[in-house]
Amino acid sequence: MLKADEAETGVRVAGVYQSGTNTQMFAKAGEEVPNRIFTEPDDLADVVVFMLSRPPKIWLHEVRVEL
Repeated sequence: MLKADEAETGVRVAGVYQSGTNTQMFAKAGEEVPNRIFTEPDDLADVVVFMLSRPPKIWLHEVRVEL
């Protein structure tokens, strides 16, 4: 497990689980997908910045982002 492997290095490991991100990936693939069901990239970035900005004594191991 990566978290255990890095425990002595000061590297913190976490998982961000989201329902999908509203990007152009499906459009480029020629698929029609209602983008309202996905997280906006800026919102997801805010979640990641929040996680990384916590002090070392507070660590969020997993975050689940849903609409």
